[in-house]
Amino acid sequence: SDLCPTILPELDTNICWGGPENSNTVWMLHSSDWSMYNTIRICNEWSVTSNIDMFNIMARKKPKHWRVVAGCVLWRAGQLELELQKIEVGTASQGWLVAPSLPSYAITSTPMNTMWQTSLELSKTNAIESWL
Repeated sequence: SDLCPTILPELDTNICWGGPENSNTVWMLHSSDWSMYNTIRICNEWSVTSNIDMFNIMARKKPKHWRVVAGCVLWRAGQLELELQKIEVGTASQGWLVAPSLPSYAITSTPMNTMWQTSLELSKTNAIESWL
């Protein structure tokens, strides 16, 4: 199917790099108010869909919140939890920046050009508060 031109302008501001694994795939993280036959519900608020037809369906009806990613990152079972348990605030070897929880819509409503800066600001604030 052809990518419907009505969705193309929004993709310019809603697509990001998801990771080095399966870089030839496209995924959409979206609010659960929208779905199609292969949508996977993650929780009450969020779902994920990967299907080229999702763009044509979105031309008629879009989810309330959404972000498209190319590629993904994969972890072995328990790997992510283990990495997060090893976090020692303030160490140079810390591999994760941890921020306080945000409203779920912040994932899709933060503009792409400020997402990293916003994430770093939140992580910095969390790190400073944990040291005090």
